[in-house]
Parts: sequence; C-alpha cells; structure tokens
Amino acid sequence: MSKRPFERRIYPCENCSRDVTVRSVFRHYETIHGERLLDPRREGPDACALCRLELPAPDETHGWKRRVRHFRDEHGKRLLDVGSLG
Repeated sequence: MSKRPFERRIYPCENCSRDVTVRSVFRHYETIHGERLLDPRREGPDACALCRLELPAPDETHGWKRRVRHFRDEHGKRLLDVGSLG
C-alpha cells in the first residue's frame, strides 16, 4: 500500500483509463467527460451536483475518500479504478 496521502494517489479514470490524481478527479470529469459532479459553494461545504447532499470537506478526516465513496455508494458511479476503498 502506498504511503502517499490518498488525495495525491494516482489511479486510472473508470471511464477513459487516463491516470488521474484523486484530488483532480472532479475537475477531470468536468473537463474531459463534460459531467459536473460537484456544486462548489462559497459559503459552506461543497455539494453533490446529482443529489445536492453536502459532501465532506477535503481536509476533514478521510474527506477525499468519503467524497469518492459517495458517488459509488449513492449513485453507483465509480470514478476511479481503485478497487475497494474499504
């Protein structure tokens, strides 16, 4: 297992197999696939663009992992080919 922080790890995109860092996965989906997944807010936490649920802040404990997991668990959408996030 990599000792690199989760948000800096590189995984293939589930749709196009390009290598993407976890930190840039939402920007990747918007620019490459034309699919906006995050609704960034000036005040307060970002929200899921699909269901409007507030997502954990990236700096929260396991924030990035919980953001990626939200799309897998709630929308059946695997963003990265990471296997099981556990």
